Amino acid sequence: MENRKEYKFLFSNIELFEFFNYFNNGLKVIYPQRQISSIYFDTVNFTLFKNSLLNDVDKFKLRFRKYDNNKLIFQEQKINSKYGKFKITNLTKYKKFDEIHSFTFKNYLLDKSLKVIYDRKYFQFKNVRITLDSNLSFESTPNRDKLCKKKYFTQNIIEYKLIENNPDIESFFLSNPTKFSKYEEGIKKIYNLNDYEKYL
Repeated sequence: MENRKEYKFLFSNIELFEFFNYFNNGLKVIYPQRQISSIYFDTVNFTLFKNSLLNDVDKFKLRFRKYDNNKLIFQEQKINSKYGKFKITNLTKYKKFDEIHSFTFKNYLLDKSLKVIYDRKYFQFKNVRITLDSNLSFESTPNRDKLCKKKYFTQNIIEYKLIENNPDIESFFLSNPTKFSKYEEGIKKIYNLNDYEKYL
């Protein structure tokens, strides 16, 4: 279980250029760029999505993830509790997303709800790990939408992840952090859940 402390920022392409210009040569590439594909699971009524919007703690997301064309698929739980944010990752037996079907988890009957694909770059600056997610796309899943809708997100997502405590981390911010969830954004865009009342 990994305890996580994160800060997210949304940048346009112009702002991203300014970001790299600000750090100049201080960013160290720590891992090759790779494409990440995830399938998120939720109840038929999007209970996990609603919980994510309405609750600050006592909520979780569940997804299956693969990197590039690697056949390894991992199950990941992202947990937000009163004790902090955690991620639990387990290697699965699956080789393709199509092999994964609905299942019961924590008394919820879950099925595929959203596919998310993006490119990720990995950097380190002092004791802060920085990731850049770009070319983000969302797709509906066949069990919910036979038309298989696809939407794109044009902004870039920068995320700071603390490797250890750093009281000066705010001095590295170029703007105020924002609350952003790929899952929440994708569900809103793909299934037209744009009015707050629809989540209730």
